[in-house]
Amino acid sequence: MKYQLLFIATLLTACLSCKKTALENDYQQSYRTWIGFRDSSNNHYQYTKTFTSWTGSRSEYTVIVKKGQVVQQEYKGYELNAGAHQPAPQTSWTEDAASLNTHHNYEPALTLDQVYTKAGSEWLKVNRDKNMIYFEVQNRGMISSCGFVPKGCQDDCFTGIHISDIRALPGN
Repeated sequence: MKYQLLFIATLLTACLSCKKTALENDYQQSYRTWIGFRDSSNNHYQYTKTFTSWTGSRSEYTVIVKKGQVVQQEYKGYELNAGAHQPAPQTSWTEDAASLNTHHNYEPALTLDQVYTKAGSEWLKVNRDKNMIYFEVQNRGMISSCGFVPKGCQDDCFTGIHISDIRALPGN
């Protein structure tokens, strides 16, 4: 019996290690893909990150990066129009390099280098026993979703990022 428990404990530990290793491997592979894209685009790109609430509200940020620096961020916020059951535009703004991150109640603009750093050092490093951790790569192998949800949380609990599009910009 003692040996069976030891075997089960060892097997469980190995399985949990494999899951963690798979997540880390996915992150590392995605990061290598990102580095290749960054180099081939001469660090000129744009990406769009999104948030959708269970209430129907939605937001979309498009971040433009040139020479590795954020030069513009555009925000569009939508609320659910109950009568039409369609999202209706509510708020929008654009920040250029001079006014970047001046909308203090909104998320700051990050380069994808900064997103990958935050993913690897924060979002993927939370306590696995207390959180469900997510990492997806649906942008040609680059990050599309990374973050966590506290176990048991029901509404809008995701901390992290959802990226719907990454594309190189002309003029490299």
